[in-house]
Amino acid sequence: MPLISTASDGLSAWAKLEEKFDRKTPTSLHSLLKCIITLRCSNKREIAAHIEKYDELWQRLLEQTFEANSRSRDADSTSKDTLEAVLLPLANTEVAKGAFFLTTFPSTLDNVVDNLTTKESAAYNEVCTRLLDLYPAALPADTNTAFTATSSNRNNKGKRKEEKICTYCKSKRY
Repeated sequence: MPLISTASDGLSAWAKLEEKFDRKTPTSLHSLLKCIITLRCSNKREIAAHIEKYDELWQRLLEQTFEANSRSRDADSTSKDTLEAVLLPLANTEVAKGAFFLTTFPSTLDNVVDNLTTKESAAYNEVCTRLLDLYPAALPADTNTAFTATSSNRNNKGKRKEEKICTYCKSKRY
């Protein structure tokens, strides 16, 4: 609160917060690269959330490398050997994004990764589309929906058979 209490408007408050907490330094770039490289999808049911997280990290990489390059071009033209300058072309390609993305899956999905890489260059959007076709997004966890199965058969006296409830729902007393 003390940091933004003197801000005259929302834009300047966000600028102060960004300068304090989202510094674009070589250390933060290394940390971001480590997050991208070590990111792992825990199971195939969470692929949609994993794609979202990966997109967020890659977008941050793209923004950070682009901003650093534009700042260094304004300062001097001899800064082509910076890490940001080297990473910017890589961050701009969908093929590199797809290649890094495919390394984030567990070994249980190696056959899927092999199938996705049969093309010479699998672009990120193609990979995501195929993965979501194979493993559609699950229902949100906060739906509070209990699934029951009912039988439409009636017994001899015309009464409906008892509803069948899954054992998990029964154990949780839903």
